Amino acid sequence: MRRAAQGDSQGVRHLFMQSEDDDYDEIKSRIERLRSVNIIIKDEVNDQVRELGSANSIFDSLEGAVTNSIKKIKNLARSPNRYLVLYMMIFMAFIFGFIWLYKKF
Repeated sequence: MRRAAQGDSQGVRHLFMQSEDDDYDEIKSRIERLRSVNIIIKDEVNDQVRELGSANSIFDSLEGAVTNSIKKIKNLARSPNRYLVLYMMIFMAFIFGFIWLYKKF
């Protein structure tokens, strides 16, 4: 009787150990699947970061181009061409001349 009970306990122990091994294998396979999913997610995140970085560099270059254009326009406004000033003075002289002639006659 004792042997039968001992045999049964060994059988139960064997089943318990086998279920532990199955659980261990299942846990191990789940960990491997999670690792593979983690690698896929990391690759996707890295791709998104690269795309965002390239978009930021494009935006920065466009911003630099606009800033340079604004600076050039400001420099032209600050230091106008001497011929442009001459033409403006001649034009103003004609306007004042016509006004003077209109008032005179």
